[in-house]
Amino acid sequence: MPRLIRRIRKARWTLQAWLGEGELPSDVFLDLNSKDNTLSLWLVEDDNSNLNRVLAAMAAQGSPDAFDYAVLDKARLEACGFVLERVDGATPDSDANRQWHFDAKQLSTRLLQVLADELKNGIQDRVSPASVKKAVIESIALGQLVVDSMPQRARWEL
Repeated sequence: MPRLIRRIRKARWTLQAWLGEGELPSDVFLDLNSKDNTLSLWLVEDDNSNLNRVLAAMAAQGSPDAFDYAVLDKARLEACGFVLERVDGATPDSDANRQWHFDAKQLSTRLLQVLADELKNGIQDRVSPASVKKAVIESIALGQLVVDSMPQRARWEL
């Protein structure tokens, strides 16, 4: 089953007592900040063989904070009407960008609500800053990440 992941901030997804059944806090939409009605997603192989590399590529764009993400069923998204297109990502790992990056395109508010509901059900355990840093350093050592292509804020004590 092909799966896609999206980086989120887990704290935004905490259900509050004041919410009605099936509702989510409005802050979750900060994790769905689309541009030109498009949102970035990453494909993870069925055996998770590329998960650490994808996480490292995504983390290499920012700070070494804890890494929260959610997993989505690609076929389910397509069945709900999502237009998913493989396009080059913008991380310092050019091969990962070509192989595993997708854009969800032509997003409407209805599709963002569907995506929020799907993300809520796919939230994974937090990846610690130490694990994120280890994955980034491994990717650099293997020649997958190019340090000079990383933003300065992402070069955390390498």
